[in-house]
Amino acid sequence: MAKIKLNQSVGKYGWYIDQSNQDFVLQDEADNEVLRVANTTGNLTVPGTLAVTGNVSSSSGVGAVAAEGTLVSESGVGKLHVTELTFTKTTSIAGAALADGARCYTFPAKKVAILALQVDATLTAPTDTTAPEIGAGTLIGSGANATLGAVGATAEDLIEGTADEAFAVGGTAASRSGSIAKLPLIVDASSVLHVNYAGSYSETEDAVVSGSVYCVWAEVG
Repeated sequence: MAKIKLNQSVGKYGWYIDQSNQDFVLQDEADNEVLRVANTTGNLTVPGTLAVTGNVSSSSGVGAVAAEGTLVSESGVGKLHVTELTFTKTTSIAGAALADGARCYTFPAKKVAILALQVDATLTAPTDTTAPEIGAGTLIGSGANATLGAVGATAEDLIEGTADEAFAVGGTAASRSGSIAKLPLIVDASSVLHVNYAGSYSETEDAVVSGSVYCVWAEVG
């Protein structure tokens, strides 16, 4: 190829510009192409094997952190993504049944396969008359409902809510970890991941749900 040398070679390698298309090319001393960065697209081409020891970050095709989420990291290769985030949501409970949830992450505008999901959640709530439950779903918990099932099936379609007497200690935090039992799980375009809770309470007080989410997902649509 007709080429312009950019600088002095380092060891046996040197950078050049391919005059036919203005690509940036790294070659070894025998003129073998090691890698190429396309001028028009920015795509990286590696003829051999690319070994990566650190994280690979992907900004293409990612979703968006929702209202109560805080991104920890977003990484991936191609259509495969790993999303880690934390969340917290405070809601005032007026001594009655209530379902609520934290909006954590909005998937991109295409169908997504959830390959792994781990939610670690802590709930601090008033004294209850019905043991609260925590789950995760594509529908946010809402309304005067003591269970997530009463909200709707999709309020717990990611992780099923299970009543836990550990949450029956008013004003004291209790925790639950959960993961998807049936994988992969296909969700619709622009679905939102919510961490939800529901219960019936005898006191008026704030409830706080907080924790972390680790999700491995891939674009399929």
